[in-house]
Amino acid sequence: GRMDVASEQNAPVVSVFPLQDVVGPLEPGAYYVSVKDAADLDSAEQPPASSNRWIMMTDLAITAYEGGNGLDVTLRSLQDGRPVPDTTVQLVARNNDILAEGRTNEVGRVAFDAPITNGQGNMEPKLIMAYSAKGELAVLDLTRAPVDLSEYAVGGRRVSGDIDAFMYTERGIYRPGETVQLTALLRDHTGKAIEDRAGNIVIYRPNGLVAGKIRFDDPEASAVVEGYELTKGASRGQWRATVEVDGVSGASGSVNFAVEDFVPQRIAVDLDTDKDAPVLLGESRSVEVASRFLYGAPGAGLTVKSEARIEAAPTPFPQYKGFKFGRHDESFRERILEMDDTTTDGAGIATVTLAPGNAGSNAGRPLRINAVVSVLEPGGRAVTESVRIPYRPERLYVGLKPGFEYSVEEGQDAAYEVVAMNEKGQAIAQRLNWKLLAIDYHYDWYRDG
Repeated sequence: GRMDVASEQNAPVVSVFPLQDVVGPLEPGAYYVSVKDAADLDSAEQPPASSNRWIMMTDLAITAYEGGNGLDVTLRSLQDGRPVPDTTVQLVARNNDILAEGRTNEVGRVAFDAPITNGQGNMEPKLIMAYSAKGELAVLDLTRAPVDLSEYAVGGRRVSGDIDAFMYTERGIYRPGETVQLTALLRDHTGKAIEDRAGNIVIYRPNGLVAGKIRFDDPEASAVVEGYELTKGASRGQWRATVEVDGVSGASGSVNFAVEDFVPQRIAVDLDTDKDAPVLLGESRSVEVASRFLYGAPGAGLTVKSEARIEAAPTPFPQYKGFKFGRHDESFRERILEMDDTTTDGAGIATVTLAPGNAGSNAGRPLRINAVVSVLEPGGRAVTESVRIPYRPERLYVGLKPGFEYSVEEGQDAAYEVVAMNEKGQAIAQRLNWKLLAIDYHYDWYRDG
């Protein structure tokens, strides 16, 4: 057929090609479109401009992951993203021979081993083809450049060698004279426990010199658990502990920890307020702050800094678990409530008042106030506690709970539970208007070159 297209010299022009009007109802499959300039050209202007393209109409999406063990293929639905099980997948060579064939498992995955994928010449894999029982067809060209992830940190952790030791300490900072509890889990490159191996845990000072070695021999459950006591004059800075296994060159794992003259927390802070009753529009809520020194005296004359955030409440009504409130295509942006600093009295008590005003009055969903209160020690270090209070500036909240997971099969009912709640968290009778929207997804497939 013929169609008119707009033309602008030396500029790209986008034209919509009515594929469905040309071939009729679009069934799953491959369509080949050839487009040629229909203008009358003289011999000097020949040949006419043309372009050709394959178009795939399918609901199958193929994702392939290539590694040392071969090729892992995952098949999902373009419509809802769910895995497509029990579907035939073929690995096709350059000469069109079928190198291997398999069927996807319950999670839509099928694997082709490395000996099959390492062919050369005409036996080199070229295509992955998937065929569903509904007549769907999908093709993935393995000769094209894969997704370029060079700009992203996807390399993962570098495996140390044949033995990979995961090391950790019970905390990240110690004072001189304390004992560092070191744990190392010995595994091979596949994650299996390694038994009957001996070695050393080597501790290095911040200057790189060895501070000590701890010998282990066939640890129980392939886990090395040792304690290293720091001396009173231990160097301050970043220390490092490594695992060195006999017969393996280099360290099989390491962990860093700091040695500093830090001072533990000296005061305790408690917050007291009504955390159950919601704050309504125009109301305020007082939070009592009580501070005391750990040796017993009240924290009198200490500076209190406060800040609060108004945020969406993830589960505003526990008795209606699973219900979603507010529009699905809108999100609530957090609001910050700034408050003036205050000072504790002689009994170590201060009062912080939360007054949100009319903030969030048009959010359309239940909210909460997340208040963070910090009391400064005499040395200036802050000890922080927080409290969350329901905030409901609107009088009506409507929630929906679907009676299905992800999607509804064709011919089945899409059932929803609907609840109307007032600002006090009580279910109420309410007349509601509703409408059902159908959303269609259209995919344009194209190929360059």
